[in-house]
This record gives sequence, structure tokens and C-alpha cells, in this order.
Amino acid sequence: MLTKKLLRAWGAVRIRYPIFQAIVGHEVLFFLIGAAFAIALVYSVLWAFAIPQNVLGINTFTGIPDNLFSTVIEITLLLILGIGLLLWKTMATSENARINTNNSEIPDSLIVPVSPGSLVEMSFDCNKHYSYPPILEACLRWVEFDLDEFFLVEAGALDVPKLALNTVTVDNELNKLRLELGSSSFFNIFYTHYSPDLILSSQSSNESANPTSLRALFGKSIFEYYRTQILTQPTNVKTIHCSNLLPNPLGISGIVLLSTTESTYVLLRKRGSYEIAAKNLLEWSFAGLIEAAEWFHESRIDFLKFAKSELEDEVISKAIVLKDYNPKIEVLGFVFNPLYLYQPEIFVAAKYKLENEKIAGLRRELDESFVLISVNQLLDTFKTHEVKNLCLPGLKLLNLAYPTLFSAANT
Repeated sequence: MLTKKLLRAWGAVRIRYPIFQAIVGHEVLFFLIGAAFAIALVYSVLWAFAIPQNVLGINTFTGIPDNLFSTVIEITLLLILGIGLLLWKTMATSENARINTNNSEIPDSLIVPVSPGSLVEMSFDCNKHYSYPPILEACLRWVEFDLDEFFLVEAGALDVPKLALNTVTVDNELNKLRLELGSSSFFNIFYTHYSPDLILSSQSSNESANPTSLRALFGKSIFEYYRTQILTQPTNVKTIHCSNLLPNPLGISGIVLLSTTESTYVLLRKRGSYEIAAKNLLEWSFAGLIEAAEWFHESRIDFLKFAKSELEDEVISKAIVLKDYNPKIEVLGFVFNPLYLYQPEIFVAAKYKLENEKIAGLRRELDESFVLISVNQLLDTFKTHEVKNLCLPGLKLLNLAYPTLFSAANT
């Protein structure tokens, strides 16, 4: 994690000081300029202490201003201070400055179950690309640091567009789930859903004694907006329109279920320390946002391809034994996650049928970031580990979808 953040800080240094960007790709030029600057710096320091003057009897250099050597020292100090400040900001920034985990609890009113046999229809409109509404631009303009630089250090330089949810319809009469999607840049997602508690103005926060953040300004309004739509519509058909204030990237949480003749197991994963959010927490088998570029020329998105893209990237690539099996993928429901300012999250189950001996082979194959347990141990595991806040809502959706799968311990 430290190495990755330092590399991001180095990227920020190269952007702030273009000279580094110009020479870093040429090793010989980089060495020559670095060596020349080091020699000039050392000589300037010696000159400041009058060592060349006393030892060599040198008083002046023809054509060289008297203050040149002091200028070299000043430039070096400014570079060191600038680079040091960037490195300090890199080490000092943390997820806690952007996300307050006191908002982790997800009420039942924001959990929408879907029949696991439902047909999922996903439409995509590449012209519906999110941009900040004026009210958000007005809020973010007073953030007391450079937004591009902070994004580079915290999230990396690549701003890949993600799929964003506009409207979701749950039709229990026809057993259908319809999703209307657009797209959003990850930069906009980062400064809304992944920075809801970022202080927008420390001066205003100090004067009012309350933090001025997007959650403080809009959180209650957004909660009531979704809660009213979910609770006031009939259970057989619900259509929920996502807030136009936010980009609403569609996250996916996948639960891998492995059934044998002896038991059913579930695969859990520990998030890395390099993640944008929920670092080092236990979560479901795979999770993430889906890139929009792959679907740019399509108006319809295949749900199985959508789900398998993250499954293959995060699970199959590490659990080679599963490559020979074709899972049955079913939708379980979706959640509006208050921790990330009501980001929509769709839950899916990937169900495998394995031979008993494959489980032992899978345990040997998985690295330490994965945990393979019986489904009846889920609740106890969640109680004894630090978990992502989507784990318990996912367990509720699993219980509703497959009630015969669990013992009383998980209900």
C-alpha cells in the first residue's frame, strides 16, 4: 500500500513539475541533468560557506552573478518543500477523511429483494453521461486543496467511466428486473459517493461547529427521496428513479455458493489495503464497479456477461479449479448504501455444483485473501471479523432467496 501511494505521489510530482516528466523517460538525460544539478548544489553549498574561496583562493567567476549560487540553493529548497508536502499529503490522507463509518448501517427500507428467478433486462444509453449539476459545483469549488492532485494520490490517474444507474423497476408480476443505465467518470464518483464526508470548507465548519460535507448538506434529503419511493409503491411493481444530484454508479456484490453432496460453502474475500474504500475488510466473493467503455456501442447489456466480468476478474483468475464449471447466476436484489451516499448496489449469486474432493483442492489453491466457509458459519464469521457494511444486507437477501439453504443460525 505504501509503495502504491508513493508511486501515485511521484505521478503528482511529475505533473506539478513538468521538468521531471520531460526527462524521466530518458535514462541518460535524467542521469546527466541529475548529476549536473547535484554538482551545482554541492558547490553552491560550499560557496555559501566560503570554502572554495579560502581553499582555492577563488573570489569571483567572470560573467556569473554573485547571487547565482544562493539561487541554486533556494530552488533546491523550494523543490524539496514542494515534493515533501506532496509526500506528506500522500501519507496523511486516509479513507477516514472522506468516509465516516458511523453511517454504515443499512435500514431495511433501503433493501429491495428480487426473486432469484427474475429475468434481468439492462438498457444502456451512452449519451446519458453524468456531469456535476451547478449546485454540486458550487459546493466543491471551496474544497481547500487541488481536486486533480488529491484524486491522483488517492485514486490513481486513470479516470475510467463506469456504468451508472438511472432507473430500476422491480416487476414481481412478470418476474423481471429492468435497469436503465448511463455512465459517469470515476472522478465525479470519487468526489460524491466515495467522499461524502470530505470537509468542503474548514472555515464554515469551524464557524458553525458542524462539518460541512455533502452528507451534511444532502444526506437527509436523499434518504427520504429513496425511502419514499420504495415504501409508497406497491410490492408487485416498483420503479425507483435515482437522484439526479449524484452519478449513482452501479456496484455489484457477488456471492459465490459452492454446493457438494455434503454441504454448501460460500467464498468470502478480504479487501486489500490499496482499495479506494473499505480497506482490509471482509466482503462477499467479488465486488466492484463495472466499466462502461465495453458497452459503448450497445443499447442492451447482457446480464450474465455483466456479472461474469467481475466474477472472472476477481475469483476465477485465482480459483483455477472453477474454470471448468459454468455457474448459475441469479439476481438477489439491490441496496442503496448510505455509507457511500446511497450508491446503488445489485446483489447476485453465482451457484456452483462441485464434487466433494474439489473443495479440498480449492482450499489449497486460494491465497490468504479468500476465506472458504460453510454457509451456516456466515453469521458467526461476520460477528468475529471486521466486515464491509454490505455483508449483513447480502445475508438477508440470501435468506430470502434460498431459505432452505440455511440453518436457524443465520436467520
